[in-house]
Amino acid sequence: MADVETETNRAIMLTSFGGYDKLKTQNIPRVQVEKDHIIVEVKACGMNFSDLYVRQGIYTFQGIKPPFVLGSEAAGVVSEIGSGVTEFKIGDRVLCWNFTYKMWAEYVHIHKSQCYLIPTNMTFTEANCFITNYLTAYLVVMDFGNLRPGQSILIQAAADTILLQNINVRY
Repeated sequence: MADVETETNRAIMLTSFGGYDKLKTQNIPRVQVEKDHIIVEVKACGMNFSDLYVRQGIYTFQGIKPPFVLGSEAAGVVSEIGSGVTEFKIGDRVLCWNFTYKMWAEYVHIHKSQCYLIPTNMTFTEANCFITNYLTAYLVVMDFGNLRPGQSILIQAAADTILLQNINVRY
């Protein structure tokens, strides 16, 4: 394997706040995996409403300023593991999240606590929908909406009908 520090990784960089013209595909350096981290080869990543806010400069986590790699969720395959990682092995299919972004890249370097194994019967695209979309919907309906057994809810529109067909709420 070539020296990892000299390898590059394509990523979508937010160069400054504004329109879509502020998104640029750039080569960034790949980093060596740290003790409690993994490197994931990204197969799917999501663009959510929050990413639009970030791009426009309306809201960023802890006031982060460009340039930085966008994206807060991705799904892919573990390609490297740090010496302190026992939860995952190379080749595992994982879903990852990061509120400090950096997920719109070919390879992401991420702490093991921010990743979850993907079931074998789930595609990378389906898994990728869980962090922002599914958890937001679940919190809105169950926590804020206080939905309880025997109650009904009307969903007028949904972005991913495949996931909605497979969601079963259990008490």
